[in-house]
Amino acid sequence: MAKMSEEGSSYPMIITFIIAAVLFLWALYAFSGAKVIRRLPFLKPALVLITAIYLVRGLGVIPAYFVQPELIDNFMIWSSVVCSVYGILHFIGTFQSWGYLSRNESKVSG
Repeated sequence: MAKMSEEGSSYPMIITFIIAAVLFLWALYAFSGAKVIRRLPFLKPALVLITAIYLVRGLGVIPAYFVQPELIDNFMIWSSVVCSVYGILHFIGTFQSWGYLSRNESKVSG
C-alpha cells in the first residue's frame, strides 16, 4: 500500500477512507449501545455482528499460523491482538447492555 501511494495511486487512499468510515460507524454503534448517543437502528444485531467480526479477525491469526505461517508477520500479530481486544471489549459491553438492547428496537431512548 505504501509503495502504491508513493507511486501516486489513489487506491490506498480510497481503501483507507472506506476502512475509517466503517470503523467510525462501528464506533457510533458502540456509543449507542453504551447510551452515550441516541439509539441507532438495528442496534442489537449490529453490535453482535461487529463483536463477531472483531473476534473472528483477531483470532483468525491462529488457524492462519498453521495453514500459511509464512503470511504471519508483526503487523498481522499486532493487528490481531488489537482486534481481539476490541472484540472482547465489545462482547463485555454488549453483554452488560443486553437488557437495554433487548428492548423494542423501534423505541428511541435518550
